[in-house]
Amino acid sequence: MTQVLAKESRIEKAIFDQWKQDEVCFILTKACEEVEKLFKSRSLVIVAGHSGSGKSAIIQHIALKYREQGWTVKREKQEILNKYTSDMNLSDKDRLKIVKVERTCNSAERGNTRVQKKDKGKYCALALLVLFNDDLCLSDLKHKDTENKFKRTLKLCGLPENTPPLDIGDILNSMKDFYVKKVEETYTFYHDFVMEVTNHVFGTDYPLEIVECADIGFIKRRVKIGNFDKHDDSFTIYLNDKYIENLGERLFTELFGERLIDVVLNPCLRNEKLVTILKTETITIENQVQNEEIELYNFY
Repeated sequence: MTQVLAKESRIEKAIFDQWKQDEVCFILTKACEEVEKLFKSRSLVIVAGHSGSGKSAIIQHIALKYREQGWTVKREKQEILNKYTSDMNLSDKDRLKIVKVERTCNSAERGNTRVQKKDKGKYCALALLVLFNDDLCLSDLKHKDTENKFKRTLKLCGLPENTPPLDIGDILNSMKDFYVKKVEETYTFYHDFVMEVTNHVFGTDYPLEIVECADIGFIKRRVKIGNFDKHDDSFTIYLNDKYIENLGERLFTELFGERLIDVVLNPCLRNEKLVTILKTETITIENQVQNEEIELYNFY
């Protein structure tokens, strides 16, 4: 955060509006109070904790407070590095030494790639967690409305389409307390970090499946149209023009769901081709509605 008032973009304002909505449910904790104290005397504070412990909520709560005081809130790690190391002439290699988590990310990604090549069953089980949005019960794999997704994943991972859900359960159990955890009958990733790495590996291999099946919030955070950019997050999944139409159809469908905010704030909407596809879809729907109204009028 910098004490220089800067003009916020519409997207940034929309993000802060979303944070304010989340703030309604925020409960002040001792951990949050301690973090606030540290901010008053330090220029860098790292909030660490288990998955689901409230790290993001604490950071957003404090950031909104500083924003109200006139500070400019930035979420981009690269901007922080540029601000505090601009006079040090650091190379990209030096920057990686400062933010060592990058090396951990690369190591974990190589580990997941090895799982993919050596154990198709484990890779398939992790892929199912990706496509079921980190919330998988074996009973989900038996439902008619998710059967196609299950068989599609089996085929992609090189497993027989008649593989029973119980086999997937055995595989998931073998990875408990390492890659996954189980709460009652529900499997989830052991940690957000494991989830992000698996999403990236699977999404890089099968971008179409990510576009069509992954959580719309994940698509907003991690999917980008275009080529590799060294300033992007390490877990960014890049789409070429081949998948723009598929992405457009998915976003258009989600416009009528409960996750409208994740569509509106999707950075991919800056792409002109994607916007054109959404406009075309809208016109098509309008024409269909008009034709139905005309037919109904003629009926009467």
